[in-house]
Amino acid sequence: MLKTVCRSGSVGIATVGAGALLLGGHGALAAESGQGAMPEVQTTANASFYRLFPWAVAPSPSTSTTGAAAVSAVVTDAAAGVRGALQTVNQLGPIKFNLDSLRSLSASGPPPGSTAGTANYTQMDQWMAGVTGLISSTGALGFTDNAVSYDPYVATHAGVLQMANRVGPFVFDLNVLKAIGFTQAPTGQAGVNGQPDNFSSVDIGRWTAGIPGVFTNSGTTGFVTYQDFANGPFYDYRVGGLHTVTQIGPMTFEFKFLPYVKTGLLLPPTLSFGLAPGMTAANTPFALFTPPTPGVVQPNGGLPVPPAVAAPAPAPAPAPAPAPAPAAVAAEPEPAAAPEPAAPAERAATSSDALAQDSVEETSAPETTQISAKKPATVIPGVNGAPLAKPPTTAKTGASGSNPFKPIKDMITNGIGAITGKRPTAAPSDTATSGAQGSDGGSNGGSGSGGGTDSGAE
Repeated sequence: MLKTVCRSGSVGIATVGAGALLLGGHGALAAESGQGAMPEVQTTANASFYRLFPWAVAPSPSTSTTGAAAVSAVVTDAAAGVRGALQTVNQLGPIKFNLDSLRSLSASGPPPGSTAGTANYTQMDQWMAGVTGLISSTGALGFTDNAVSYDPYVATHAGVLQMANRVGPFVFDLNVLKAIGFTQAPTGQAGVNGQPDNFSSVDIGRWTAGIPGVFTNSGTTGFVTYQDFANGPFYDYRVGGLHTVTQIGPMTFEFKFLPYVKTGLLLPPTLSFGLAPGMTAANTPFALFTPPTPGVVQPNGGLPVPPAVAAPAPAPAPAPAPAPAPAAVAAEPEPAAAPEPAAPAERAATSSDALAQDSVEETSAPETTQISAKKPATVIPGVNGAPLAKPPTTAKTGASGSNPFKPIKDMITNGIGAITGKRPTAAPSDTATSGAQGSDGGSNGGSGSGGGTDSGAE
């Protein structure tokens, strides 16, 4: 009894708590709903890529290569596609070689109102090579794969080879189709032969070889088979053999052996056989790919060209690129204000030049003094505007101040030198002082000479 009461109490508490949470949550939702409606679910962003690489090289008028390679891709919420293409034209003297290559892969989800998603892969190479009128080859080689799921279901593969070759007057042309696949018509619809399901296999080859007008051989060989089945009768058809035509001058020889067998599971079942008038891919999903007359090379080998991946989608991609560019350029001037570090260097250079000029001005005075000392006739103190106070005078005063008897000694030395004709040599210790002394010695020598004359007269 106690346990029952406790359980009832706990249930009541839980109910009250849940009610409180619900009321609180409802109030919160009501408050948030007053702020605005919830945004719709955003789809994922599309991705696109496109690049074109053209080139042109022509070393001489008879030697050149031009072309372009393109790669593109587009991915959306419902489809994805990748495409690569190469086109090139080359010439080396009379030899030419042109090549077009295509690689395409695409897949898409069901369109609105449908359940059928699709996928396709196509690979094709087309060429033209040789010397016109002498030897040449033109052709196409490739295949395509298709898949659809579901309602309808499709899984097919078709490959083709088409080429036309010339060697002088000799020709060799070959067209081949090889295909296999399973197809199912959408619900409520029927296929080529009135049944919704079909399994087909095709292998047809056609050729022409020889010299037209002289000797040629043309023919068709291979087989075609298909089965139609569903919720009803079953049909099976098979044909194979050889059909050839040989022409020698005006004479023609033909051989045809194309037996067929057709079976129908009806009530009663049927069986028929005979010789087919020709071999085609009729009554199969590959009827449109039936090889043409040998010597004819169709664009893309006669296979359906896959839709090109939308190249304009990448166009907006380059547009944002210029936007960051100005920001980067605008950001550069700030570090580029490095002219200011250069300015201190200029100021340093200017100051160094000023210091150099100051040093030159400081040292130029003694040099000027030396030059004036060596040319007393040109620069004479107190004459021709020359100042009386010159550094030599200061140097002389300094020298005599250190030896008070030096003026008397110089006078006597200069006087003796005037009589004997010998002048005293300046000491190498101080160039400025010796220059000043030489200048003074010259002037004193002149006075000494006068003194000597006076003494002689006396």
